This record gives sequence, structure tokens and C-alpha cells, in this order.
Amino acid sequence: MDKCFLLSARAATVKNEIYAGLITFIAMSYIFAVNPAILGSIDGIDKGAIFLSGCVYLILSLTLARKVVTEATPENFKLGNAVGLGLFVSFLGFHNAGNIVSAPFISSIIYALALLFILYLALS
Repeated sequence: MDKCFLLSARAATVKNEIYAGLITFIAMSYIFAVNPAILGSIDGIDKGAIFLSGCVYLILSLTLARKVVTEATPENFKLGNAVGLGLFVSFLGFHNAGNIVSAPFISSIIYALALLFILYLALS
């Protein structure tokens, strides 16, 4: 196995790799189950659009297009996108828990700041 995956060159063990794969699988399974519920609970988002985006993502993942798009995306944009999505999911969680009440003006400011932060990271 070391010959095929170069484990010793990467200072890895079979046990750690299996453990990391299992943790990744569990996390992705959770995301796969919970993400549609979170997005479906938002007023104004069409469930058909969520399904369609999932199908497009599946097609991209099964082809080489995902690799091409990933390699063409600048690293700063990837980091900014991760931060922006994390802030968005956190905001949705707080909103669904009742910690944030509907305030369109404040919500717009939060979204605008997150967008500016993403653009800043993408352009720096």
C-alpha cells in the first residue's frame, strides 16, 4: 500500500488515512442531509432550484469539469468563498434558532459586508 499511495513519504499511516476518510464521510453525510433542510426553510428560495443546483453539482463532480473549475479559481477567492459561506450558514442558524429577528435593513448590511469581504479576499 505504501508503494501505491506513498504513505511514508507523506508521513501518514494507514490507520490515520482510514480515520480521516471516515470522518470526512460522516461530515459529508451530515451536510448532505441537513443542507437541503436549511435551504428549504428559507422563504423565497424555490425547492426546484435547490434540486437543480444539486443535480448540476453532481454532474460537475462526476466529470473533469470540477477539477478544471477548481484549478482555475484563485486561492484568495476560495478562501473568501469559504468565509462568506460560513458566515451565511451561521447567520441562517442564528435566524432559525430565533436569535436574530427579521430586520431587512440589518440583514442587507450583513450580506453586503460579507460580499465586500469576499471581494476583498478575491482581489488581494
